[in-house]
Amino acid sequence: DLLGSFNLNILDKIPVSFHCGCSRERVEKALLSVGKEELDDIIENDKKAVLHCHFCNTDYEFDEDYLKKLRNTVK
Repeated sequence: DLLGSFNLNILDKIPVSFHCGCSRERVEKALLSVGKEELDDIIENDKKAVLHCHFCNTDYEFDEDYLKKLRNTVK
């Protein structure tokens, strides 16, 4: 339909699917990558962090205690 009158012959159809590779561990690594100062700011001002995957629409929530544990693992 998209190509109109190009007289295409469809030889094969392959099902398409999408898979999101996000996980809590990957999101934690992204959160750790912001560094100590930014984590301290999040802990002090927001008391939690919610990271949203725009691909699969999953929210990953980290409460204040968990953020403090993460903060202590940053070198």
